[in-house]
Amino acid sequence: MTAEVLGDVMDGAVAEVITGLEEAELSFRGAVSELNSATEAFVVVDLGGGRPRWYWAPRR
Repeated sequence: MTAEVLGDVMDGAVAEVITGLEEAELSFRGAVSELNSATEAFVVVDLGGGRPRWYWAPRR
């Protein structure tokens, strides 16, 4: 998405390019944000972006 298109979608919106690692961290945090009481290890699967990614979280 170009900055011009983004501006058409949301007036005043600004795009920020992030690294793949930052994207992974933000995706993981969003996926587990409601799992506050999880006591066992779990896996988050991200199916977007052209290939699946697996994120493992150890027991808390």
